[in-house]
Amino acid sequence: MQRNHVSRLVVICSDEEERLMVDVFRGYNSLIQPVRNLNETPIIVKIALQLALLINVVRFCDLKIS
Repeated sequence: MQRNHVSRLVVICSDEEERLMVDVFRGYNSLIQPVRNLNETPIIVKIALQLALLINVVRFCDLKIS
């Protein structure tokens, strides 16, 4: 049985955020699919990261220490 496979990674971010996404997906195997049976339609998984709050916390800590 031949299976069609489509893999796509879209990154719209700064250089630092792009490096984080590359680190997060390092070793990711897109051929492993979350299904019980190979005949089932695979589940589409969407992952998004938002760093705004984390960056604000770091800036607050830097200001507090100074």
